[in-house]
Amino acid sequence: MDAVPSPVVRRSIVQRVAAVSPVVWLAVAIVVYFAVSVALSWLRSLDLTTTTWDMGIYQQALWSTSHGRPFWEAADAETGGYGSFLQVHSSFLLYLLVPLYEVAPTELTLFVVQSAVVALAAVPLYLLGRDLTGSGRWGLVAGVVYLAWFPVLSANLYDFHAEAFLPLEIFAFVLLWNRSRYAWGFLVALVAFATLELAPVLLFFVGVFFLLPDRDQWRAGVARRRAAASIVRWNRYLAVELRRFFGQRRVLATLGLLAASVVAYASLLLLREQYLSSWFGFPAFPSASSGYVVGATPAALGLSWASLSSSFELKLTGWIVLFALLGFVPFLAPRALVLAVPWVVFSVFSANPNYIVFGFQYGFIEASALLVAFTYGLVPIDRWLSRRPPSPAPTGVRSAAGRPRGGWSMNGVRRSQARTLLIVGFVLLVAFNIAASPIDPLLDNTPNPALGAGYRISISRAAGFSNAEDVAALVPPDATVLATDQLFPLVANDVHAYSFLWIADPSLELPFSSANLPSYLLIAEASSAVVPSWISDALYNTSDYGVRAVAWTSPAGTVLLFQLGYSGPSEAFGGSPPAGGTFYAPALDPGYDGSLTTLPGVPNSSVVVSSPERTGVIWWGAPITLPAGNYTVALTARAWATNPSQPPAPTRPVLAVRCVAFALPAYYHESYAYSMLDGAGWSTVQFSFTLTEPVTEWEVRGLSTTSAATVALESLTITPT
Repeated sequence: MDAVPSPVVRRSIVQRVAAVSPVVWLAVAIVVYFAVSVALSWLRSLDLTTTTWDMGIYQQALWSTSHGRPFWEAADAETGGYGSFLQVHSSFLLYLLVPLYEVAPTELTLFVVQSAVVALAAVPLYLLGRDLTGSGRWGLVAGVVYLAWFPVLSANLYDFHAEAFLPLEIFAFVLLWNRSRYAWGFLVALVAFATLELAPVLLFFVGVFFLLPDRDQWRAGVARRRAAASIVRWNRYLAVELRRFFGQRRVLATLGLLAASVVAYASLLLLREQYLSSWFGFPAFPSASSGYVVGATPAALGLSWASLSSSFELKLTGWIVLFALLGFVPFLAPRALVLAVPWVVFSVFSANPNYIVFGFQYGFIEASALLVAFTYGLVPIDRWLSRRPPSPAPTGVRSAAGRPRGGWSMNGVRRSQARTLLIVGFVLLVAFNIAASPIDPLLDNTPNPALGAGYRISISRAAGFSNAEDVAALVPPDATVLATDQLFPLVANDVHAYSFLWIADPSLELPFSSANLPSYLLIAEASSAVVPSWISDALYNTSDYGVRAVAWTSPAGTVLLFQLGYSGPSEAFGGSPPAGGTFYAPALDPGYDGSLTTLPGVPNSSVVVSSPERTGVIWWGAPITLPAGNYTVALTARAWATNPSQPPAPTRPVLAVRCVAFALPAYYHESYAYSMLDGAGWSTVQFSFTLTEPVTEWEVRGLSTTSAATVALESLTITPT
């Protein structure tokens, strides 16, 4: 008799998904996170959004180390007087990256390393969650929430930082300590100590966490006390409990961790301040450093009660949002909240709000504490879901409402509903974090001050990166070059490269002066305001600099490369800019002594008018970029006597016109109009000029020369001739 074939069981999509191993899903999540973070980081680089702070710092520090100057980088020397990055941060772990960066000295190398380290931190977190709950699914929840938590991704996109190693190190340490693998745990702690001077502080509080009793230990201790209350005196009971406590291997190992953390922090501080300068030949540690928190006292760390009120609402909101993004699950494990104490205290009592602003590297520090607390918070949730239902009531026994008491079916449905709600809740939590992360195009180039550098990203990439790259490539190796901050990463692989600050700063400690100029200046139009006058005075002085090359199109605007002593033609990249155009009054900025108003009979309605009975700047603009060449400027203007009974003399000039170009304050052309009083109506004031070099932000400025006349401008036209 033929065997009857078994019926084919068709599984639903949900069942198929549930059947996939959590390890597989974790691997998929890690790969996706790695690919997305590397791609977005590279996109920021192509938009010239990675800058001296902090991509250029790490580039130059790693490159310098491979060329005999341990972690030299100009940015911290200019702003704080430090002779090496190691005097700023104790990041000795970066020595492991030096050979890799020497082989592939690009930003992409650092992007790949950082994204890999951050993504792999999900592995020990997954294992910790699995160990605590006995379920790989809960471990998967911990790992995926970590990867989706938007402070992590936004921190990952902010250039490159040593803080990126902390989540992997802290998660691995907690996992090993929880498994009683203390020798391996101490090894991980040593690696963390060599990563950042903050690591000993974080691990000290990890030790405090492991010394505190969990819920079961607390209940067991209370039960022992109650049992011994009637037969054992308090002092004898206390002695027994102390022997029990200190007799545990974990307690002894944890006390050793606490001591090691204190010694490590003090040693790293002493090393930076005292010994590195003599061991490596660095300049002495600066006695009055600026912009950094280095020390062992609250004052040295920039902490004070006075700072508590500084941006307090922003700080409070930031911490509430951090916990909300984790569904407030860390509060289910109150013992684990001690892990967040050092960073909460530091951020609250510091005057710097960036410590709690999303999009900076500090998201890695917050993740190191809060994601461990989140994983421990999954334990009570798992216990709640795993409670066995009460035994079914005997048949026929009913409650007052007429329904069977208890019952597997009733409670099973409730647990199923609770499980479904939790799944939906965690899916929504992940979705919300993704929506609030830089991957969301709706946050494209957000100006929100509560979102940091990691959010300065445009999904639609600006054109012209290769033009800026080609211009920067013309700087020869070992030549002194001073670059604006968004261009510095293009030349950072050289010990002779220096950077401007992102804002104008006269206190910047540059090794240059008007008598000792750098060989090259690489300047982006977007940062032209940071160039000090002693440099700008020399740029278009033909006895000092010539324009070696220009990139007319780049994400940072026009890029100019000035070369000391250069007198040849300028090499152009990215085509040519529009040389001229017509600009009406609304496109101009009213000056200190002018205003935009409406006059009857004017084709374009609005005009710029000088203030009554005042002299000075009426307007400035419109700033444009011009290549070298000959140009004519035509102004449509008119003037009338402010007081008809006291008109200015017919030969008295009433309008001065000055042409000004960025980095060229000494260059101007003035033209005076003599016959612009009423009767002549609107007149055309015209003059010509010649540019021997390409310039950026060239503009026409109008000045009223006498309070006896009022001057109005309708438009100006710039035409190449």
